[in-house]
Amino acid sequence: MIKKKKQRESEEKTNKKYDRYGPVQEENIWKDRLRGNDVLDFKIDTMGSNKLSFTGSSSTSSKKSSQKKPKPASRDPYKTIPIIIVPASVTSIITINNAKDFFENGIIKSSTCNGAKPSSVSIYRTRSNGKKVKYHVIDDASKLSKSSWKRVVAVVANGKSWQFKKWEYSNPVDIFSMVKGYYFGYDDVPAPDLVNAWNVTILKLSKDHDYKNRQSLNNFWEKIKQISGSK
Repeated sequence: MIKKKKQRESEEKTNKKYDRYGPVQEENIWKDRLRGNDVLDFKIDTMGSNKLSFTGSSSTSSKKSSQKKPKPASRDPYKTIPIIIVPASVTSIITINNAKDFFENGIIKSSTCNGAKPSSVSIYRTRSNGKKVKYHVIDDASKLSKSSWKRVVAVVANGKSWQFKKWEYSNPVDIFSMVKGYYFGYDDVPAPDLVNAWNVTILKLSKDHDYKNRQSLNNFWEKIKQISGSK
């Protein structure tokens, strides 16, 4: 019986066909290659070896990364908020303390203030098309850079040469050759001699008639319009 059983097992092995495409224990193969280390510890997908694909994405991405980003366009200083410089002396008719009332409404108020003096004041001028234009009014031009000077559309003079001390351009002749100058004075007081020597426009004000002050203010804005080309 034992001989027949062994003979039958031998015949079954002989009759069984060899399948070269049969299942392969890839995990055992990877274990042998990794010298017995657990395949799962290395997170290797032993059944996904045929899923690899190669593309040209790496070369494409390197070309994109090598391309330089365009630099942002520099701001044009002429397109920023224009500046009006007024005298810092409280004895002047127009100062930073009453600039808003005067340049917006033609009203002359006291040039002094009880609280701290502001470093700048924002005013608005309504154009003929209904749009409002913002201006910065300052009385200390010593901190203006050369690029900021390009934004200055008017310098209000008080007739004293020390007004321009410590400015980037301290010579009044040079200043009024670059920027349009103005002098606001009362109609019953003659303009200082220095003002007559400078390239400035003299605008007369009245202590009694507000409509005359508004007329002078309109002349001022008309000059600004001619220089800046605003409508």
